Amino acid sequence: MALPRLEPVIESVDLFRENGVKIGKGDIVLPGEKVRVHCVVKNAYPSPNSQQYPMHVKLANTADHPTQGLAPFADAAHPLQVNGTTVATTSGPNTVTGANGVPVTLVGSSPTTVSYWATITGATGGAVTLSQELIEDTFQGRKYATVELVAEQSLRPLPDGADPDDPSSWGAPGSDYHYTRLPQPNANGWNTTPVAVQFFGGDFDSLTLAPANGDAAVSLADRQTWTRADDTDGYGVQISAANSETGDVSSKRDDTIKIDTSAPRIEKDAALSAYTVTDVPADASKATSGIWRLHRTGASGAAAADGREAAFREFPLTDGNGTASQAVGNLPNGWYVAEDAAGNRSAPLKVSGTEPPSVDRPSGSVVDPDDPNPPTPVGPPVGRGDDVPAPTVAEDPDGLRHAVIEETISQMIDPAAPPFGGLLESAEATALMDYRYAASSTAAPLAVTDALLDASGNPLASFDTKVPGECLIRRVITDAQGNTTTINLHYQTTRDNCPPVRPLQPSDPSDPDSPKVPGDPLSPSGPVTTDPDGTQHVTVDCEASEAVRSGTMDRDGALALLQRHYDVAALDGAAATLTVRSLQDATGTAVSSIDLSQPANYLITYVASDAQGNTTTVNLTYHLMRWKSPEVKPPPTTTDPDPKPLEPPEPPHIHPDGTHHAVLYDKVRVLAQAGASLSLDAVRALMEGRYDFAAADGGTTTERSLALTNAAGSAVGAIDLSREGTYHIAYTRADAAGNTTTVHLTYEVFRDQCPPIRPLEPVDPSDPTGDKEPSDPLQPSDPVTEGADGTQSTSVDCSVTEAVTHGVMDKVGAQALLRRHFLPSGVDGGDVTVTVQLMTNAAGDLISAIDLSRQAHYRITYVVRDGTGNTTTVRLAYQLISSRVPGVMATPDPDEVIDLIPGDPLNPQPHPLDPTHPPTVALDGTQHAEVADEMRVPVKRGAELTLADARSLVNHRYTFTPEAAGTVSEVSLAMADGSGGPVRSIDLSYPSAWRINYKVRDANGNTVKVNLRYLVVAKPPTVTPGKPGGDGGPGEGNGSSGRDPLPPSSVTVDPETGLTHAVINDEVTVPTEDDPMTPAAMASFMEARYGAASGLPDGKLTRGTPQLYDSAGKAVTAIDRSRPGDWRADQVITDSAGDTVSIRLTYLVREGTVTGGTSGGNGSSGAGDGGGAGDGSGVQAGAGGANGDGDGRGRWASRIHQLPQTGGIFGPCPVHILFVLIMLLSAAYTLARLRQEAAHRAERRRRNAEWEEFYREAVR
Repeated sequence: MALPRLEPVIESVDLFRENGVKIGKGDIVLPGEKVRVHCVVKNAYPSPNSQQYPMHVKLANTADHPTQGLAPFADAAHPLQVNGTTVATTSGPNTVTGANGVPVTLVGSSPTTVSYWATITGATGGAVTLSQELIEDTFQGRKYATVELVAEQSLRPLPDGADPDDPSSWGAPGSDYHYTRLPQPNANGWNTTPVAVQFFGGDFDSLTLAPANGDAAVSLADRQTWTRADDTDGYGVQISAANSETGDVSSKRDDTIKIDTSAPRIEKDAALSAYTVTDVPADASKATSGIWRLHRTGASGAAAADGREAAFREFPLTDGNGTASQAVGNLPNGWYVAEDAAGNRSAPLKVSGTEPPSVDRPSGSVVDPDDPNPPTPVGPPVGRGDDVPAPTVAEDPDGLRHAVIEETISQMIDPAAPPFGGLLESAEATALMDYRYAASSTAAPLAVTDALLDASGNPLASFDTKVPGECLIRRVITDAQGNTTTINLHYQTTRDNCPPVRPLQPSDPSDPDSPKVPGDPLSPSGPVTTDPDGTQHVTVDCEASEAVRSGTMDRDGALALLQRHYDVAALDGAAATLTVRSLQDATGTAVSSIDLSQPANYLITYVASDAQGNTTTVNLTYHLMRWKSPEVKPPPTTTDPDPKPLEPPEPPHIHPDGTHHAVLYDKVRVLAQAGASLSLDAVRALMEGRYDFAAADGGTTTERSLALTNAAGSAVGAIDLSREGTYHIAYTRADAAGNTTTVHLTYEVFRDQCPPIRPLEPVDPSDPTGDKEPSDPLQPSDPVTEGADGTQSTSVDCSVTEAVTHGVMDKVGAQALLRRHFLPSGVDGGDVTVTVQLMTNAAGDLISAIDLSRQAHYRITYVVRDGTGNTTTVRLAYQLISSRVPGVMATPDPDEVIDLIPGDPLNPQPHPLDPTHPPTVALDGTQHAEVADEMRVPVKRGAELTLADARSLVNHRYTFTPEAAGTVSEVSLAMADGSGGPVRSIDLSYPSAWRINYKVRDANGNTVKVNLRYLVVAKPPTVTPGKPGGDGGPGEGNGSSGRDPLPPSSVTVDPETGLTHAVINDEVTVPTEDDPMTPAAMASFMEARYGAASGLPDGKLTRGTPQLYDSAGKAVTAIDRSRPGDWRADQVITDSAGDTVSIRLTYLVREGTVTGGTSGGNGSSGAGDGGGAGDGSGVQAGAGGANGDGDGRGRWASRIHQLPQTGGIFGPCPVHILFVLIMLLSAAYTLARLRQEAAHRAERRRRNAEWEEFYREAVR
């Protein structure tokens, strides 16, 4: 019972030091310290009014409400008080520890405070817990409050469950844990390695380890470690910590370290064949933890693989210690490992003294031919010498031994008395195994299990022995240790050796159109006969029904008939030889062929033989029945308005229910259409509209099924007409009786492979003269057609309008016209060939060229062909209209390099620039032309041409004449490098090629664009003949005294690079010699013969290796100088910029003739200084010098002195007179030649002076 309006509570319990400071839960109190307890109680009822309730407050100390760490007391200095009033100064019944407790009265909701003193009784760092009891006096109701006033300052080791390999999971060192003891002991309290204790400062700054055996204590600072390494069966230590700054001392923890580092052993007593497991160490200083477990393992020492318990035997422990040794007796086969209480494991020991069960034939099972009463066999009899096959024995990872015996037996099927009555069941299988096998073992008893399985090892309830097949009977014999012997008996039932005949049946019995697969072999209709040679022969009867059709069937057709309905092969799967023995009608009369158009019955006899001579005679009854499947006619065409019905490739299949099922095939190809598709309903409409299905009885047909698949055979819901692909439509219709016809239509969507013609249109429509890009292809004007070779052809019509200009357009220009306005390509972007087929004028007359200067209409027909032969014929309507583009007049710049070769001017006068092609007429009627120009300026070091300079250049160089004497305005001006990349300025310091593009527009919007190729050029290297008497070989002295450069025969400027390339031709004649002229020798020869100078300031030149050629221009590795011949040597000399001069030396090898170069300097003809026959070249030097006065005895000397000399100068010899005349004529010619060459040298010096002056001028 409870008093009304009363809800007494102990509101708070607090602890204070003598100085009045409140003690917190985390503070430290010392043993003997005096503290004061304040306990506040009150009535917590919400509206208690001012009622009074007598109560008592007591100290509680029970299991549920404990008090520890302090003992209350009272004296004069430490009184017991209630609300500040002293009520006791000594212990008594009315104190907190007394029998009654401290009396208090609860008035209203006012709190009442009971305060008393206590002494700390626990250890330093220990916990202080106080339980107060509030007792209601009337009904003795009680309320309790237990408060932990001071928490224990415990010493916390690393928790046992901590992961020793993951310190990051341990928490904060120094607070979550104070020390580690690693490695942690096992479940038995043992370690197998040294034990280390490491202290972590934080709550405490020192750790003390006090050994129990009296050894000196060890003190550790933060992160210091104490290690016990020696074996011990129990080393006790007491661990405590302290904080030197606060004086706090932790609670103490006791630990016992046990270390056993030696592994146990398994020992065998050879005399008893028994085993003992011992942990007694060889070193007496080592500890012995005792034997704990014996494991049966694998060879590696891991747990046994067969799933047995890891501990084969486990021995009892006392306080975590085992006995030193354990006798385990004889062990079964296997691997074993002993483990002591510390966890040390022995090396694996293999025990293999027991063999698997042995198997032999049972006594009395072998049939003895001489025994008048042989045993009744079960299955095939066991004959003499029919021993059990040798087993294959293997040892598993657990050390157990397992034998496997494989044996195969077979029985021929006797249809009258099949083996085991036609069905082999489990009981018969066990009887068969008992008849053939008996087992024994030294590890008895034996367990035997039998299983009847199929050939794949799956369980069988029974095996049908009436048909050929195979099953597996497996017997497993297991001894007491677990060693096994498995007998796999493969039992086969076989038929005769004659070729089997298997009917071809639908793989899906419910679908007569499903693929055919061979069924079970037909059973013989008579006994199997065996000839003396061992060949077997049998006869089977069968039948086939087909619908009538046109034509006849001969013996070849009869063979095809059998193969349509039956699979006939040799027993081993090899092909059987089939022959038709006879064809008979229903009356038994032999016929040569069968009329397939009339219903009738026939008997066809075949013989199938294998390679060994075994035969099967097949009597096939052939039923020709009336056609029942619906007839299908394809759609009419212009060439075949009344097509015949589709013929099936094979006769309709006749189902056992008598219905006929025909399968027909057809194909259609359609051109792909962008964005189009054919839904399943559209496919149905296609089939219904394309084919006419007519029932044989004149009735109607209904749709049975419609299937649509792609080329991979996967079902799809529509035909995608936008891309290439092959689809298969299977459409089946049936008549009222269930006869069906299925049409398999191959629906091929092919892509237009003809080359597309794409118009080139401005990227920016507002700028018809800007960059162009190909747009969508022109649509074909005619249907795409396919040729017999599979190539496709089509045609497109288009038109182009351009303005008149000068010149004519032949077929090459017509090709350029097409590519100017259209992009022809292969469908995959590949290259195509464009051929102009014909060009006609407005009257339709064929023409060979178009006059571009007259307004007219033309038609140009092209054939565009890709690499595979697909073509597109382009019919282009070409219109030339009056030109309205501004004219352009170019005036050469004074600084322009006009005459690189004397006498070869390049447009030195003002001249008009014609458009490079007829002006283009845009859609808005404006006309747009492009003209090409080229300008060459000399190299000028450190100079450049800016955009402003370029504008000044084009304004001075070009004059534009717009229509009606109007004006033009600049549209654009741009500069680019040789590859078309934009530049801000043109560097004139080195040979190079640039582009300046300038476009203007007249008042009507007509534009002309000048494409100026701006070439910065330098003179090519010059070549000067070598010094007289140099090492250039015979004739080197001819004309070598002059120092004028050899004039080039040609000079070209590469418009893509601005580099100048000159060619100099020269000739030398040398006598025959044994040594060949190699490229290296020719290089020395040419270096001595020719001097070279660069036109650039750096003067750097590179001489290339001479290339040698024979008279036919074929490259050779050396010149054969042993006999006369004509040769050529080419050498290229290149300056630092890339300008070149090529010396082309004609090298003539002659018998005894020596001449100089035709392009030499003074006296180049050989008559001047250094000429003549003297060997002054230095190759075979005579007594004379290079002036021609040599002794003439060398091989290169003139042969004139070797002629016979008879009579005086005017003697009777006519040769003398002739010689004198020749000499006079020669002298006259020489004088004239010298005058001519002197004039030539003067002219050359003048031109060279002009050239040098030109290069010194600056570029404006």
